[in-house]
Amino acid sequence: MPRIQRRRARGERRLVVNPDYPVHRCEWFFFQVWNEKVLISRSSFYVQRLNRSRSVGDKNQERASSFALRATVDKSAFGISTKNQERGTTFFTMQNGANVAFLLAMTINNSDTILFQGDSITDAGRRRDFGNDSIPANAIDALGWGYAGDIARALLADFPRHALQIHNRGISGNRVTDVRDRWQTDCLDLKPDILSVLIGVNDTWHGAAKGTPENGVGVDAFDRIYRQLLADTRAALPDVRLVICEPFTTEAGAVLELNFHPDIDERRACIKSIAQDIGAIFVPFQNLFDRLSDTATPAYWAPDGVHPSPAGHLMMSRFWVEKVFGE
Repeated sequence: MPRIQRRRARGERRLVVNPDYPVHRCEWFFFQVWNEKVLISRSSFYVQRLNRSRSVGDKNQERASSFALRATVDKSAFGISTKNQERGTTFFTMQNGANVAFLLAMTINNSDTILFQGDSITDAGRRRDFGNDSIPANAIDALGWGYAGDIARALLADFPRHALQIHNRGISGNRVTDVRDRWQTDCLDLKPDILSVLIGVNDTWHGAAKGTPENGVGVDAFDRIYRQLLADTRAALPDVRLVICEPFTTEAGAVLELNFHPDIDERRACIKSIAQDIGAIFVPFQNLFDRLSDTATPAYWAPDGVHPSPAGHLMMSRFWVEKVFGE
């Protein structure tokens, strides 16, 4: 066995890494450690940064650090094609049959500002009017009753000493063009450390689905605007950690009555490509709702095919946390 300290947490195997070394998330590959090959065969394996506050011997830290550095040196021998160092975060692009990039799980840092941005699914009835006062972070009525509020409540409970500042700026009915028009005030001015975006279903719903393309945003224009929006965000906030969420539908309600397909399918492929190209974490919500629809009717999870039920929102929040933080 390689000389690395192992710990069990929530049923997953984790390696302790030097606190100064960036966290990694990888899948299905070999590491070579002191001339030993170790097959990492779990579908989700995390090399997790260890907080200095935890008690770990210097010897173990030194070994773990050597492991991480050796893994970097030997990456080409085990199918890891590139290593990118960007804004203090390291991630591996790994090759498999589909040439998919597997990106990092994030960590929560002290005083992180987390922003959820999107349309009505993110909005979820949040309060927007606070008179002359700005919308406060962490306010229960400002976070909404949907997945964003569920995530916020979970993170605030799990990290009570981190002084997290969590905002919801989703607005019902928004398309990517609407989000772009309010981006300075509702995103850049808030200076998020973690930015999660879920947008795209209204670009289809208002347009192709209803046979009124002039009211939606075509896939090519959507791709161009979305990419530019994220490029501008990275330019203004170079340390921001991006989470790109996949728009989704269930086969119920408006989705059955109107013509969402194939436009929404092309839009989902576009968004996945954007996330991969810019090195963001991708949250495949369509996969989640496809699986959920095998356990109950699609309408149970999203009655109109677009807006999740309370159960759907809760499952979204759990899925988001799993994909973003590896929990």
